[in-house]
Amino acid sequence: MYELPRIEPMSEQEIKDRAHTVWVEYVREVGPEYVISHGISFDEMHDAVIYPKYEIIFDKSEDLGLDDDGVPILGKFLPKENVALVDRKLFATADPRRVFTQYHETTGHGILHGPFLRKNARKYPKLYSTERSIGLSENGFDWKQMNTFEWQANMFAANVAAPRTYVLCMWKKLFGMNRKLIYQGAREYSLIFNDKSSLVNVHSPLKLAWVIAKKMQLYFGGLSAQSLAYQVLEVAIDTNGYDYGDFGRYQAVLGLAPLSNDANIKV
Repeated sequence: MYELPRIEPMSEQEIKDRAHTVWVEYVREVGPEYVISHGISFDEMHDAVIYPKYEIIFDKSEDLGLDDDGVPILGKFLPKENVALVDRKLFATADPRRVFTQYHETTGHGILHGPFLRKNARKYPKLYSTERSIGLSENGFDWKQMNTFEWQANMFAANVAAPRTYVLCMWKKLFGMNRKLIYQGAREYSLIFNDKSSLVNVHSPLKLAWVIAKKMQLYFGGLSAQSLAYQVLEVAIDTNGYDYGDFGRYQAVLGLAPLSNDANIKV
């Protein structure tokens, strides 16, 4: 059985802060106005930041096959070569796991873990990522399946692919921020999107976040609604309400500083 690397623990805040530096680099390269109007693109982020600064090569041309346990390999990171691979079948079938797997391999393992993995390249010459090891499932992440190493990579990748500042910016753009949306248990909710109201039945905070994420998905380069919903939970549903100022302020915040801890979701 393949042995996952063991790495020293990092706090959730430390991982988020390090991911935020990648986001800031990206916004400074393409400009906040471009990000607000066009959204985040993995290909653009790779060309603007991931390759120029971290020299991580991305390859989607290979069929990665199965691991030693017969489980399909979604992605692979080669530390010595600094190459991130994602199985070509994910692109051929428009698999919803594709975008997050790209970030997981290039940023989670490539940027966050790259120095550690290169230092230990003799022991870990190839890092395999499967649905099981990443903790991906049909309904999102299965956090119980992840060890510390994969949890760190997922946390880092999620905060590069869908930064909290940008999720909140899109919340402002698409839904407006004058009206709180509070989870009040399983019931029917009125959701106002682009000034049009619709009723949705939800049974959990994550389901409500998923509905919101589906509306935002276009701006996150095809990131699955399941993956995006976890980030939406961080900032978009707030039982204490919020007042983050006008839209112009967020054009600046996008590239300057992370949100303060008091913006965390409480549901």
